[in-house]
Amino acid sequence: MYQPLEGVFVGRPPCSACHAAYRLHTDGRCPEQYRPGTLDEAAQLLADAEHSGDPLRTFVARGDVQRLSRVETR
Repeated sequence: MYQPLEGVFVGRPPCSACHAAYRLHTDGRCPEQYRPGTLDEAAQLLADAEHSGDPLRTFVARGDVQRLSRVETR
């Protein structure tokens, strides 16, 4: 559920639970995460994207794999 972050903001404050903007909360609920959080999740999404044949979906999934592989090797 949306819980305003304490502080001074222009317009409505972001949510203190998920840090998303108020307008992204549908029916008062926090939005679902739009990026995978682990390399395993990203690899599975890439496999699904390649299987679907959608080049845009594959491009985005490859970017997530690259981003997370750099984060985990640092």
